[in-house]
This record gives sequence, C-alpha cells and structure tokens, in this order.
Amino acid sequence: LIFLLYDLQEKIEASQQENSITNEKAAELISTIVEIKLAILLEKKKVEIKPLIQDLKNKLNGINLK
Repeated sequence: LIFLLYDLQEKIEASQQENSITNEKAAELISTIVEIKLAILLEKKKVEIKPLIQDLKNKLNGINLK
C-alpha cells in the first residue's frame, strides 16, 4: 500500500506540473497521502486508517490523473 501511495503522489505532482490540478488541490492530496503513510508506518489500527483512505478517495473524485 505504501508503494501505491508513493506512485499516486508522483502522479499528483506530475499533474500539478502540467497544470492539470491546482497547487492547492495537489497540496491537499499530498498532505492526505503523507498522513496515511505515516499512520501505516506507525502501525495504527485499520479502523484509524480506513477513514483517511476514504477521505483521499473523496478528494480524488473527479480528478483525472495520468
């Protein structure tokens, strides 16, 4: 899961550089990804991580990443 999040973060950064998404939206998404990665690395419980992932999904809704 960590590697998938890194890949997603790279795609967000690429979309930001191509001006496909705003700097603010990219920062918001990357911040959420970092929060999820930190929770995983700190071995937080699944019940604590799932809402973060759902939040990320909601924020990604309607965004087309390459």
